[in-house]
Amino acid sequence: MQTLKYLIALLLIINIGCKNNVQDEQPIIQSDPFLLQLDASQERNAKISTGKLLSNTQAQTIRAYGKTFFPSESVITVTSPFGGAIRSIHVIQGQYVSQGQVVASIEDARFVDLQQDYLLTKSKLKLTQLDYERQRELNQAKASSDKVYQVAENEYRTQQILLKSLSEKLMLLGINPHNLNEKNITRTIAIRATSSGYITNVYANKGRYILPSESLVDILNQSKPCLKLKIYDKDVSNVRIGMKVIAFSSNDTSVKYPCQVLSILPQMQQDGSTEVLCSFIHLNKTLPQNLNLIADIEVSSNATNSLPESAVVDFEGKKFVFEKLEQGKYKMIPIQIGNSQHQQVEIVNHNELNGKNIVMNGAYILLMALKNKE
Repeated sequence: MQTLKYLIALLLIINIGCKNNVQDEQPIIQSDPFLLQLDASQERNAKISTGKLLSNTQAQTIRAYGKTFFPSESVITVTSPFGGAIRSIHVIQGQYVSQGQVVASIEDARFVDLQQDYLLTKSKLKLTQLDYERQRELNQAKASSDKVYQVAENEYRTQQILLKSLSEKLMLLGINPHNLNEKNITRTIAIRATSSGYITNVYANKGRYILPSESLVDILNQSKPCLKLKIYDKDVSNVRIGMKVIAFSSNDTSVKYPCQVLSILPQMQQDGSTEVLCSFIHLNKTLPQNLNLIADIEVSSNATNSLPESAVVDFEGKKFVFEKLEQGKYKMIPIQIGNSQHQQVEIVNHNELNGKNIVMNGAYILLMALKNKE
């Protein structure tokens, strides 16, 4: 009998202990689900920084897509002013050449004739000059007739003109007439690149006879690329020449290329679009042709109130920020956002945040602490 009483008493003690444990494990219910209290250690570990609502100017933009291209002035065709047989080609397609670099060599007997004519004319000019000066002195002393003096003067002027003409032709061939003498007459001339850039086309081959001004190679100068954007009819009326454009690649959105609207094609395509041409501003790198870029055209600017993206958190499809009420105490406030630009978010209901101490960094940590505090 005593053993039975002992067992009943033991079961009552165990039952009471179990009830007490269940009551101790009940979660503490907070009165305001948007309030969060942190102790000094938690606040320090969260590395929270605060600030005020920012007032700035935010641009309204039109997003467009396009490709880089090079205008006609960027493509240079190298030719020879005189015909001749190609002796050698010094470049290949895709090679980079500097201005003045030799791209081909051609030869022809007429090059020799031209140099010969120049040297003979130069020699004859000296004789006609001496005769002209002698006849001028005689005429001034009334020792010769005016007609003889005039003939000598005319011959001298004629040889000057002929020598100047031959000199210009030699310079077209790349031969310096001042350095030409009977010892360095050549039948071969070098064709040089008139601009720096990449060889895109080679039209000639060794042994081929080319005609005067026939194309030898094409050089693409990549120093002045342009951007061709596709704009649809609903947006084209808002685009103006001179508007600022920020272009970037989808592969690396951190690299921005500032541009400016250069021209707007007046003709619309069948899909309701037209082309807007833009020039790059202060481009410090080389861009390839047909590079796909995304562009934001700034069509207007409005005064806005904004916060950095790090201050805004998302919970259950809604946007919130945290206000610091006092040391260790924070309150989550719902907000309405507008456009985002340059890592800044427009706050539509900014009046509710004016003058408040807003958490700029660490908002996500506060959200996790608030929603997992149980």
